[in-house]
Amino acid sequence: GFPVTIIRGHITNIVAPANGGKTMLMCWAAAEAAKKGYAVEYFNLDANPDFLIWQEEHATSNGYSVVCPDAKINGTIGADRILPRLAELADSGADLNHIVLIFDTLKKFCDMMNKRSAKEFYNLARRLTAKGCSIVTLGHTNKHLDAEGKPVFEGTGEHRNDVDNLIYIEFQRDEENQNQVS
Repeated sequence: GFPVTIIRGHITNIVAPANGGKTMLMCWAAAEAAKKGYAVEYFNLDANPDFLIWQEEHATSNGYSVVCPDAKINGTIGADRILPRLAELADSGADLNHIVLIFDTLKKFCDMMNKRSAKEFYNLARRLTAKGCSIVTLGHTNKHLDAEGKPVFEGTGEHRNDVDNLIYIEFQRDEENQNQVS
């Protein structure tokens, strides 16, 4: 049942260079999941104000929620209270099969270079998925490619090893039309 890259009960980390299309892809996926009856909360801590205005309108017309602590959207809670609130949800005993959580971007929720911080985040994520919750995190790739010309996720090995799915989005420029192609 889920569109594109959201897999029920999994932790999926989608990585791409900055401005690589992650957020737009997940806005579309959030809308599709909401149409199928899932409660979708999109935690956006990485967007500019103009995009947030668009995303709030998109979310309202497509049935998902946007939580943005840095903007005044729907009386949103502060970033420092999101993870404790989710820990309460994980401990509540509730069935979370109908919930999708999207974290944009992961670096706003844990220190990408600190193993302890990553471990704490993924322990919470695993507690949520054990109750059926579906989690998607969006992250960045390093600016430099590996020896084979492929992108490399940003952060410690936990961001690769503690997820169920690691999906890279690569893009290239269509020089003729000057467009980004994913």
